[in-house]
Amino acid sequence: MLIDTCPGFVMNSIVPFQKPNHRQGPTLAKFTCDWFDQASLGWRDSTVRRVKSIIDMHLLPVLEAFPESGMTRRDVMTLRADLMRGRGPSGKPCSNIRTNSIVQVLNQMLVERQRQLDIANPCAGIRSIPTRKPDVHPFTLPELRLLVEVAPERLKPYLWVRGILGLRSGEANGLMWDCVDFDAGTIEIKRSRSTVRIACRRTSTRSASSG
Repeated sequence: MLIDTCPGFVMNSIVPFQKPNHRQGPTLAKFTCDWFDQASLGWRDSTVRRVKSIIDMHLLPVLEAFPESGMTRRDVMTLRADLMRGRGPSGKPCSNIRTNSIVQVLNQMLVERQRQLDIANPCAGIRSIPTRKPDVHPFTLPELRLLVEVAPERLKPYLWVRGILGLRSGEANGLMWDCVDFDAGTIEIKRSRSTVRIACRRTSTRSASSG
């Protein structure tokens, strides 16, 4: 036997046979991280935070098990069902809106994979889960006036502008003096501001009469 003919052979030096790892090489999670690093360069800070949260919490733990070329339509449908039933990585059921947002990010990444590697996108043709639009009840003018009365002095103009014109937070926070035309009585929405960065946006003009 080979063992007998090898002087000084030590039994403890035998290395146990290991099954080959078929998932060696880049994973779909790695491709997702690379896609995010490249695609997020021009995004707003709020979008970067939202997409990163989705990737870190819901996608990477799942995509780590797939090779870069992996994932089928059935896998996508299973992931979507698991998210809604609380069987996803977070362990909590996701709403229809949240589930659609997660699958949308997954789809964006897989679209880029298709462009780069010519691998079919398994999300293609999968419809969004129906969602119900929330009821919106804006402040009435008396309610807005009451809110302004109890607000700190430095916030009163801010609340009046937001309340009368119906500005979003980013739109109101991005206002500068070059946006205001006192002669025409208008405010031009040129930019929006998130936590850190100011981003340019398509301009729109609002006046007090436009609501």
